[in-house]
Amino acid sequence: MSDKQTAAVGVTGSESEGGITSSYESNDGVKLKVPYSFFGSIYDKEEQQAVLAAMQQDSLTMGPQVKLFQDEFAAKIGAKHAFAVSNCTTGMHLCTQLFNLKQGDEVIHLHNSEISIPHILAEAELGVDIISIGPAADIAEVRKALDGKCCFSGNLDPIGTLLRGSVADVEKQARRIVKTCRGTGYVFNSGEMIPRDVPVENMKAMVKAAREAS
Repeated sequence: MSDKQTAAVGVTGSESEGGITSSYESNDGVKLKVPYSFFGSIYDKEEQQAVLAAMQQDSLTMGPQVKLFQDEFAAKIGAKHAFAVSNCTTGMHLCTQLFNLKQGDEVIHLHNSEISIPHILAEAELGVDIISIGPAADIAEVRKALDGKCCFSGNLDPIGTLLRGSVADVEKQARRIVKTCRGTGYVFNSGEMIPRDVPVENMKAMVKAAREAS
C-alpha cells in the first residue's frame, strides 16, 4: 500500500465511508447525548508478532492460540468456560444453538439501547421478544412499564461505570440492576457494549456481582 493510499484510509473519528462503524460522530446534525471515547490502537509488537505467527501456521483460524485465549479469558473472569467467536453475528448463531432454537422459532431482539419509557413501550408494541435498555434509563420504571409485555436487558453503564469506575462502582450498579429486576424476564447485560479497555478487575466484579445478586 502506497503512502497516498495509506493516508486515504479512514480511521476511528475521521471522515470516511464507514459511517457509524468508523466514527460515531458522523456529522449528520445529530448531537450525541453520550459521546463515545476512543483511545487509539492498543496493539504492540508482541501482539503483531502473534498475528504473524498465526498466519504462518497450518491453522489460520481455530488454531492453538484460540484455545489458549479461551482458557486465559475464562480464568481471568472466573468462568468455567469461554468460547471465542469471530464477530457479533457468529455469537448470535451460537446463542441459537445454546437455546436449542429450531427452524420456525422466532426471537426478535431490539438492540438500540433505548432510555425513554414512551419509546420503550412503543418498541414493545412491535411484538419483539426482548428490548435492550440504555444506561441512562431508570431501570425500576422500565420494569414497571414492561411488566408482562416482553423481556428486557442492559442498563449497566459501559463507559462511566464499567470502563472508568472502580470495582465498588461496578459491583454496586450490577447488584442494583439485578435486584431491581428479579422475578421478571430481565437478562443481565451492559447498556450498550463492553469497551475494549475495561479493566480486568471490573469485568470480574461485574460477573461476580450479577451472579450473587441473581
